[in-house]
Amino acid sequence: MYKIKKTISFRQKLLLIIFVFMALPILFSMGNIIVTSLNVVKEQTIKSEKYNLELADVYFSKLVDDVIQSMNYVHFDSEIRSILNRGLQEPIPPRAFLDINAKLDHITRNSYIRMAILPAEGDYYFSNTSFNGSFEYEQLEAWFEKVESISTYQVYRFLAKDLQDAREPGHLLYQNDQVIVLGRKLTNYRGETTAYMFAGVNKIALDHLTKNLAEDRTIFLLDENGSVLYDDSDILISQLFPYYEQMDEQDSYLIMDSGDDDNLLIYQPFSNGDWTIVSAMPYHTAIDELGNAYTFNVYILTMALILLVIILLFVVNRYLQPIGNLAAIAKEIDAGNLEVRSNIRRNDEIGRLSMAFDLMLDRIQEALGKVKLEQRMKRKAEMAVLQSKIKPHFIFNVLSTLRIQVLKNNDEQSADLILSFGKFLRSVYKGDESISLEEEVEHMTDYIDVINSMRRHPIKLHTLISYEAKHVIVPRFFIQPIVENACKHGIQNHHGSITITSYVEDGHVIVYVQDDGEGMDETDLNTLQKSLKYDKRQMIATYLKEPRKEFGIGLKNVYERMTLIYGDRFELYIQSKRKKGSTVRLRFPADTKMEVEDEGSSR
Repeated sequence: MYKIKKTISFRQKLLLIIFVFMALPILFSMGNIIVTSLNVVKEQTIKSEKYNLELADVYFSKLVDDVIQSMNYVHFDSEIRSILNRGLQEPIPPRAFLDINAKLDHITRNSYIRMAILPAEGDYYFSNTSFNGSFEYEQLEAWFEKVESISTYQVYRFLAKDLQDAREPGHLLYQNDQVIVLGRKLTNYRGETTAYMFAGVNKIALDHLTKNLAEDRTIFLLDENGSVLYDDSDILISQLFPYYEQMDEQDSYLIMDSGDDDNLLIYQPFSNGDWTIVSAMPYHTAIDELGNAYTFNVYILTMALILLVIILLFVVNRYLQPIGNLAAIAKEIDAGNLEVRSNIRRNDEIGRLSMAFDLMLDRIQEALGKVKLEQRMKRKAEMAVLQSKIKPHFIFNVLSTLRIQVLKNNDEQSADLILSFGKFLRSVYKGDESISLEEEVEHMTDYIDVINSMRRHPIKLHTLISYEAKHVIVPRFFIQPIVENACKHGIQNHHGSITITSYVEDGHVIVYVQDDGEGMDETDLNTLQKSLKYDKRQMIATYLKEPRKEFGIGLKNVYERMTLIYGDRFELYIQSKRKKGSTVRLRFPADTKMEVEDEGSSR
């Protein structure tokens, strides 16, 4: 025991103590609930079953009310009464059967009600099933007598025995599963019976309720003699209910011992008539249903205990989590991300450590920004010194003088070449590191003019630049190496063309540089594409260490430069086939004010 105690950490001991002191009261409370709740479960079970029985009573009563309502519509329909009244004097025409059948079908639409009207004179009856069948008066004489025993506006509710006797060949209910049938007579103004109307609902209509109840629960509907009108299990229909004599009007439930298990019977008078509605189910099933609620409460308490332990773990780990965050931030810094910050602000030692950590990162980033700015200024100074040595203004003045002299000799072609070369030199000596895409494309036009003067077969340049793309700010000379590569390696000793296409899509500039030259085979293309898969860190680590193939140096320079500027936001993709030319696709953010990452901008 002592060894186990030594191996358990303080945090584990604390959690164990809290768990034990929380579990003991919960277990004691649950034991007390189980011991003292048997009577409560019984009362709640009976109350719950009474509620279910009341729902069944409401549903069954509504079905009977719907039947009576449909019979009332027929009883007070002037057209039906008129046809039936004439039926005492003359045969009812066939057309009347079709009309009344259609009207009965309309009255009972969207319901399970079946209705039949049997004229006092004649051999055929009306039905909402659109079938005017024949009937034998003698077969229904007993039913007619029962209906005659009541007044015109009363409804006779047939007993289970009546329905059982009626399910014989030749009877109206033969092969019919109606379990509730009502009857009434129709009379004329002299009080003479013109017809007998019967309506009811089948077992399917009542099953709509019982199918949603528990699997072991059975609903019964008993007539005034205790015989079963409806039984969802189809076992006791038309039989005397076994426990009818034990059902006391003063009580509303019975617990009957049936050998294997006790049965719980809940009963109450039917709301529509002198019938009784009964719910029967195994007592243990009813107890289990409510017992499940108590079991659910146990689960709730258990989950609450687990939740409390989780909260405790969270509180204990709260003081360790900031240290883990600082370790993760250190890992990010090691990967080269100096933008990350802990942002942990607490009034304790960890808070002060985190704040000092963030301040250190701010100072490091500020120092790096100064170094980048110094490097940029140094590059610009070196470029200025170089340009001053070449004296560009002097060169431009000489070129202008040469052009004027050539024009005097009417050599316009040479004059245009000198003009293009002068514009090309102005772009080279221009101090800006970024220009608009429109200016970059114009520079390519001058470059092609100069190149064509040295070629036997000139190259045609086509440009398709959208209006949005023209004003995007881009790095200077990012297209020129690609065009130069196409002129030097793609289109060598024959005519050809280069097409530059650009547009803006989803906030990014898409640039295509396409030529119809020699192209590359699959091996060279794969080698070139693999050489371009670098990020910033890899680019610095491998710079000038790997031999570069001549056909790829221009593309690689473009890729390295654009990656240093845009980072992961820059994409370059190459397509090429031997003898079918090459296509270079560039994609980078469409900024109107370019932020170059290597120019000392601290973000």
